[in-house]
Amino acid sequence: MTSQSIAELDEIERKLGDIQIKFDDAFQIIFKDFDNLQFNAEFAIEKDWLNVVFKYIKSLGRCLFKAKNLLSQLNKYLKRAKIQLKIKECTLKISGVKERIEKRTN
Repeated sequence: MTSQSIAELDEIERKLGDIQIKFDDAFQIIFKDFDNLQFNAEFAIEKDWLNVVFKYIKSLGRCLFKAKNLLSQLNKYLKRAKIQLKIKECTLKISGVKERIEKRTN
């Protein structure tokens, strides 16, 4: 492998790491909201405030929906990145074979 191809692989891995960090941050925010909403809903249940309970249940549903959408996006990014990595690995293998053939023929 050439130093350029190693650098390209490192760049792809860095981008994957950046994507993972962004999704981790988003999930932390969603689940923090979820925990707060759950606590508030439990408090409203204790006070027998049914209209408030239903409001919190709707909000909890929205949090779960956001998390589902983020997981779907993450899955798409990871599939795309895996494909890019496979293509790069194949390209590097082909380059390596090509270099060995050129060395033998020279």
